[in-house]
Amino acid sequence: MSDHAPLARLLCDSLKTVNNRGAALYNDGRPAEALRLYQGALFVVLRLLGGLPDLKRAIADGLQEVEQSAASDSLKAYRLHEVIDHARDVLKTLLEGSSRGDGPGDASLGETTNPPG
Repeated sequence: MSDHAPLARLLCDSLKTVNNRGAALYNDGRPAEALRLYQGALFVVLRLLGGLPDLKRAIADGLQEVEQSAASDSLKAYRLHEVIDHARDVLKTLLEGSSRGDGPGDASLGETTNPPG
C-alpha cells in the first residue's frame, strides 16, 4: 500500500469533503443538489479504484440502487451518504494497515480505471 497510500489518503480526504458539503446542502433543504454531488464524486472514485473489487462493487451497487429507485431525492442522497461513509471506512482501514505494514491485498489500488460490470 505504501506506493498507493497517497491515492488512498486523497480519496478518503476528498470523500470527507464531499460528504460534508453534501450534508450542508441536504440540511439546507437541497437534497437534489446533495444527491448530484454524491453521485458525481462516487463516479470519479469508482474510476480511480483498481484492486479493491469489493469496494468497487459496493459503490457501483449503491449508485445503481439509487438510479433505479423511485424514492425521493432525500432518501437517495442519504443512501449515497452511507455509501461514501462505507468507502471512507474501507480506505481508512487500508491506510491503517499500511502504516503497520499489513494491508490486506491493497497493493493494486489504482491499477485499473475500469468500473465493474
